[in-house]
Amino acid sequence: MVSCRVVWQDVDGDTPLIVACNMEDEQLAAHLLTSGCRVDAAGYEANTALHRAAESGNVALVRLLVDHDADTTLTNAAGNTPLMIACDSGHVDVVRYLLQHSPTAADSPRPLQCANADGRTCLHLAAVAGSVELADLLLEAGVSAYEVDAAGNTALVLAVWSRNFDLASALLRTAAAGSCGLADYVNLPGELGRGVIHWAAVHGVVPLLDELWAAVGGWLAVDGRDTAGDTPLVLAARAGHAPALRWLLDRGLCAVNWRGDGGRTALHWAVLVADRDAVEYLLAIDGVAPALGDQDGCTPLLLAAAHHRYAEMRTILRTVGGSDADVDRQDADGRTALHWVCKVKRHHHALYSTRK
Repeated sequence: MVSCRVVWQDVDGDTPLIVACNMEDEQLAAHLLTSGCRVDAAGYEANTALHRAAESGNVALVRLLVDHDADTTLTNAAGNTPLMIACDSGHVDVVRYLLQHSPTAADSPRPLQCANADGRTCLHLAAVAGSVELADLLLEAGVSAYEVDAAGNTALVLAVWSRNFDLASALLRTAAAGSCGLADYVNLPGELGRGVIHWAAVHGVVPLLDELWAAVGGWLAVDGRDTAGDTPLVLAARAGHAPALRWLLDRGLCAVNWRGDGGRTALHWAVLVADRDAVEYLLAIDGVAPALGDQDGCTPLLLAAAHHRYAEMRTILRTVGGSDADVDRQDADGRTALHWVCKVKRHHHALYSTRK
């Protein structure tokens, strides 16, 4: 039989055992382990064979390595343990096995409370992965739902940000049953200064908005501002989600004329995304200011003309009239709405008729 070194590392730093685990070759991995290959040798980005097996979701391979005394607490270059890797990849069976075989000694690291280089725990990673079953498993095992990562995100914020709405609902129910202040948890801003309601507005998820309202009612921060100055209402308009915009306005707690990023209100953004329903709804709100200028001095009407949003332009003129819409407002280059519509001959009559 030919004899060869089983501990050599390739250009990436991987040993033959790590390569075998990358390929999910259980038979070869077993042979290499019995031939003296170090089970905890670190390879590319400090990943061990157990990290690679956990990433693949191969429970049999994970079991083989643990049976050969693989260290389940080692971290890779990103600070992730094999358990974290399995959570990040959404592998429920691997997570269940690793939880059952984690160190129990008092001086051993507590796997569910460990955080990686981004400050994220297993639950944060599971929230991005999107598996409700995985989140339930971690919560039953005792993971905290209230921890924040390095950017200030709770698992709830990450779940909504990642469009994992069923998981967000599960986390919300868990928090409602807990002893911590639910309103503070729900309203806690994360990365970009955005909380759960900001991301629910961005994605236009009305059922989740209903859940949030049912959970905390009037304590929901419907007018919270992100780091750019945008409120959930402005974000809903900016994303073109008229149903979410209506939901927020119907609560009667939103500042309809609030200027966010670029000095633009919800009406500015509804015009820019060509959401005529949202434009009509906003113009029907008592107190709306249809002639507010953004940071460049542009009114919604002027933006509509400049960006060829002629249906929205007609809606503004029909609803509030040329005077209230400040039809003669000029932009930084001295152009009015009439200048812009005259560039497209077939539309000029829409504005001209308001001046007669």
